[in-house]
Amino acid sequence: MNKNLIKQRGAVGLLLIACFLVISWAGSAYANTIDEANPNYDIQIDPHLLTEMNENGRAGYLIYFKEKADLSPAYEMDWEARGHFVVDTLRETAALSQRNVHAYLDHEGIAYRHFWIDNIVAVESSDINVLNGLLIFSEIDTIQAKVDMFLIEPEGRLNEAAPMDIATLLAPEPNLVQVNAPDVWALGIRGEGTIIANIDSGVRYTHQALVNQYRGNLGGGSFDHNFNWLDPDGGTVIPTDTNGHGTHVMGTMVGYDGSANEIGVAPDSEWIACRG
Repeated sequence: MNKNLIKQRGAVGLLLIACFLVISWAGSAYANTIDEANPNYDIQIDPHLLTEMNENGRAGYLIYFKEKADLSPAYEMDWEARGHFVVDTLRETAALSQRNVHAYLDHEGIAYRHFWIDNIVAVESSDINVLNGLLIFSEIDTIQAKVDMFLIEPEGRLNEAAPMDIATLLAPEPNLVQVNAPDVWALGIRGEGTIIANIDSGVRYTHQALVNQYRGNLGGGSFDHNFNWLDPDGGTVIPTDTNGHGTHVMGTMVGYDGSANEIGVAPDSEWIACRG
């Protein structure tokens, strides 16, 4: 037999063996538990996630990627060019570093959402087999359990039935006095020219102490909510608050009804908001 043919067949045989070993190793990643002895295991796994997996069989989680966008050139750009550069660079970095994981999750039929401001993929829910399969992706840094956010309600409320004179009612709130906000106002510093934002339960933009400071207020009863309000989960198109907490917080920051009732630290600032 031709020696070259023998060498070719030998090479093909070695390649097939190598492929078999790779497939066998990949299959072993779909075990029932995380194999921390695996020499390729270098992804940090949140122990709370594993506990939830063991208890419920499935869990949602956040995949953080190692790749970070280099935004340093933005410092040499003008304001508008900087904004476009930062957005484009963050999106490109996320798209390139996440694409293999997207393909894997799509193949497994797993629902997820991907983000680019922070390079993250949020998996809605999966079992331990899919989680194990993620361990072969070297671009992943950590996998964290989802955290349920909640609001801490106040321990007590002001007795609304208690009498209160107008001077007391319209006086600066005790928290403003505590941080010496009235003294700063006396210097002519009231937040003019600045834009303040919160990520909270939302904001009731028609509140009399907030409507005038809303950046989306065009005057004459017209509003433009584009780029002034974002509800990434609920999808509401106008500022909404079903809890009241976010409205309260925004009032603490900028609240002012245009008369003597100043309840915010920076009453001449504008505000925008995101519902968390």
